[in-house]
Amino acid sequence: MSIYTLEIKTIRKALKLLAPSLSVRRGRGTGYSWIEISGSKEWGEFTDEEREALTKVGLRPGANFCVISPDDRRYWVETLAKKLGVEIPEELRDEYRRRDIEKARMERRLREIKERQESCQHEWVKMPYLVLFQEDKSVYKCLKCGKEEIR
Repeated sequence: MSIYTLEIKTIRKALKLLAPSLSVRRGRGTGYSWIEISGSKEWGEFTDEEREALTKVGLRPGANFCVISPDDRRYWVETLAKKLGVEIPEELRDEYRRRDIEKARMERRLREIKERQESCQHEWVKMPYLVLFQEDKSVYKCLKCGKEEIR
């Protein structure tokens, strides 16, 4: 089962505890990676109970629609699980742990690059690139650390 499917499943399970009539589905078309939440009335409008349930956990429903973006999915999985006591699947927890480790590794790598560039005794070489919208400028690259500047 994909991570996205597990996230939808966990969010659906949590929201159904508050309002069993809510519809929690995967987006369609260009919104495929979004999670769409709609109500049980005609045209997906929310009942007062459904609107209150979503507001209670921090979601902001519109007239007939509420969404969770791809960037916010993890936040809502963890928040809803914590607030409503829903179990996060082991596979999903492992994936989040893996992402955290990868993010920390990349941040550490960027810090190392920045430190190396700050302490470098630069040897600049003019690169044969054009600088758009600034014809009087050129791109220079340090041979030691790889830093590039426009001057």
